[in-house]
Amino acid sequence: MLFLNNIRIIITLSLALCFVTSCSKNSFIENQIQKTIYDKPILKFASIVEFLKTYHVLATVKNSENYKQIKYQNNFISEYEKIIQFYQSINFDQFSSSDDLIQFVLEHSNYLKITIDESGEKTIDPVIVDNPFKYFANEDFLFQIGDSVYKVLGRHTIGSDLSKLNNLLQLNEEHLIDSAANDDYFIFSRPTNDFYGKNKDNSFNCNGTWKDSRNTVANKRIYLRISLHEVFKAGSNVNPSSLYQFTDVMIRPYHRVLGIWYWAKRTISYDVKVQSAYFHWNIIPIGWQRYYNSAYSNGTYAYSVEFPFPQVLTYHQIGGQVDVRAHFDGYFCKAKTPDTDWALLECNTALIP
Repeated sequence: MLFLNNIRIIITLSLALCFVTSCSKNSFIENQIQKTIYDKPILKFASIVEFLKTYHVLATVKNSENYKQIKYQNNFISEYEKIIQFYQSINFDQFSSSDDLIQFVLEHSNYLKITIDESGEKTIDPVIVDNPFKYFANEDFLFQIGDSVYKVLGRHTIGSDLSKLNNLLQLNEEHLIDSAANDDYFIFSRPTNDFYGKNKDNSFNCNGTWKDSRNTVANKRIYLRISLHEVFKAGSNVNPSSLYQFTDVMIRPYHRVLGIWYWAKRTISYDVKVQSAYFHWNIIPIGWQRYYNSAYSNGTYAYSVEFPFPQVLTYHQIGGQVDVRAHFDGYFCKAKTPDTDWALLECNTALIP
């Protein structure tokens, strides 16, 4: 349940190409006394609309040659980019035991994390890898929209008023549940909850909002994931609140050393076709609407391919409250490398063109 909070938009910024800018010369400003409360480079956006437009542009071109020109035109380097550079500099073959490798990850927990899947296998990933807005994070994992500041966590993005900045800086994934119940913070984005009863309609439903698949050949693996995400920005008695939803796609090759998986650069081929369903609101329920999207490549050489399908505005009103509802109606998705067979995701394929 998302309750609508009062948030006043008091900052209007003129943003550069694709609405992106940095504040190497700017700072957060508190009240009218021009008191600086934060003076590190940070990306600023005037509105949720500009933020999501920028996200979609960057997310869909960041595997191309134009990405760095667009992303870093104002001398802003995201913290996640630094994390990726560190990750790719690691020679995983230099470790003599899995214990040494795990200890290295623990010693660099600001960059790395160990994920254990349902079969008990360990994978080394960059931190915040599953957050779609990771490329917007500065060194404190922050970005700004209007007069609110946001922190990028593992799979969630938490927001607060600028006056709560110091508390937000201390927030981490472990405190997420407590912070969600605290009026000082609000959940800005997260994967859509996998709640079958609420998400089910009277037609097709693949059950679940986070689907992944792997194909493994010896010490080589391809990972494929599709997931549904929500973004909520509260308004006021004059500004509407907005709820956006979108489908995110992630494809990654892996190599295994000492029994632990890590990213490997490979030629990735994929064919992704997804029909997502979102429940629309206008203070009162409107109903389900369905959206089909697809993407294809016969060979992209990369450590990772990741992109969103266009976001959908499912609520934009003053007042009221909504239950976030979404599910996959159907999908046919596959991805492979020259060293693996296809990782497959299939459901209600008769719906897919």
